[in-house]
Amino acid sequence: MNADAAEHERVLLNRERALTKEKGKVEQRVAEAIERERVRIATEEAKKNADMAKREKALLNREEEVTTVLGRVDEQVAEKVKEERSRIIVEEAKKARRAMSVDLEQKERELANIRETLKERNAKLAETQKKEAELLSKQRELEDAKREQD
Repeated sequence: MNADAAEHERVLLNRERALTKEKGKVEQRVAEAIERERVRIATEEAKKNADMAKREKALLNREEEVTTVLGRVDEQVAEKVKEERSRIIVEEAKKARRAMSVDLEQKERELANIRETLKERNAKLAETQKKEAELLSKQRELEDAKREQD
């Protein structure tokens, strides 16, 4: 039995060594698999970070483009507003000149009518003064003739 026990012990020791060796190989393969997975995950994360940085840069570039375009649009709007203001000022000035021209023409007609009326009145006044002078002269003549008769 001793020989059987020793043989059994030797078989167990060989099995234990084989299992220990196999365990080491398995642990080695697991460690390698974990390392490969860690490298794969790190690579994916680096790629995602690079992609995210690329997208962020593209968004920043797009934002700059939009800001530039908006600046140009603001400039164009300001220019259009300036042009429109100028056009309105010119248009309003024309309207004001037309209104003043119409008003001036009306005032000139009124002034011409007043001058005509004044001319007519002056003529009537001169005629009336002439008749009054003639009447006074005739009245004096009559008075002189009356005195001479007296």
